[in-house]
Amino acid sequence: MLSKIQTQFHRIHEIAVVIYVAKFVTEVVGGSYFS
Repeated sequence: MLSKIQTQFHRIHEIAVVIYVAKFVTEVVGGSYFS
């Protein structure tokens, strides 16, 4: 059970990192692509 929770947490963490990176790239690249 503990390993299952760890796997879910790891997956959530990966998704959070992807979202964070995407948001960061969007802000850095700026309005040229995303406006």
